[in-house]
Amino acid sequence: MGDKNQRLYLLRARVILKEREQVNFASTGKLIWNQWHRRYGHISITTLQQLKKESLVSRLNIDQSSIPSKSCEACIEAKQAHKPFLQEVENRSKVPGKRIVSDVWGPARVASIGGWKYYISVEDDSV
Repeated sequence: MGDKNQRLYLLRARVILKEREQVNFASTGKLIWNQWHRRYGHISITTLQQLKKESLVSRLNIDQSSIPSKSCEACIEAKQAHKPFLQEVENRSKVPGKRIVSDVWGPARVASIGGWKYYISVEDDSV
């Protein structure tokens, strides 16, 4: 049974462990670096090498002839960053009305006091 605390349900539960737990897995032998990288949640190749070197994981059979890839698409997408927005725009328009910037936000989950669900901002980019 769970209790509701604001928007979160707190579940009162207990794990019952059997006396002898075990895990079975099928292996085709040695895997390449990139396969282990994906299996361990995209940890770095350096960390995988450390796990192997220090024998921290049993049966971490890596095909040493494989070459680790320097570019994992999932890692690249997850770590995409952007430059911070400039405080002042370098190429502002000098003529009023020449460049207009607008944005639409919505629909809001809850309507405003006036019943509005969308917000539109319009800004003249001139100095």
